[in-house]
Amino acid sequence: ETKSIAIGQGISRLIAGRNGSFTIIARDEFSNNLTRGGDPFVVWLVYTSPVLRKNQTIHDLQNGLYETYFILTATGIYNIEVRLAGNHISGSPFTVIVDPASVDPSKTTLSGSGINGVPLGKESHFDVQLSDEFGNTIK
Repeated sequence: ETKSIAIGQGISRLIAGRNGSFTIIARDEFSNNLTRGGDPFVVWLVYTSPVLRKNQTIHDLQNGLYETYFILTATGIYNIEVRLAGNHISGSPFTVIVDPASVDPSKTTLSGSGINGVPLGKESHFDVQLSDEFGNTIK
């Protein structure tokens, strides 16, 4: 594990379809912040079901700070791995929970016998499945 750290809202909880981001603060072996760029950090977004690994672009600000931006549209639990020379930085991998976005009426579905009409005086039922714009189920 290296002494470098990551900070920002993108390493904890996100809403589907919204920008996620975080900043890597490069540190030396004594935990001093570095003031130059050039470190070969690697960031992977990992989704476990189904397994998906995506390498992220990192922006080297040339001052010891590195930024990465991403958008996740599928709800679930992701791991974000941040490595330097093959070693995880402090706190990596980070567990990120992606929650659904707001309800999208065009993605909401109805099911059950009640959607086909009901004779007068009879009882029937139907289910409403709420979803966001990406098709994520809202519970």
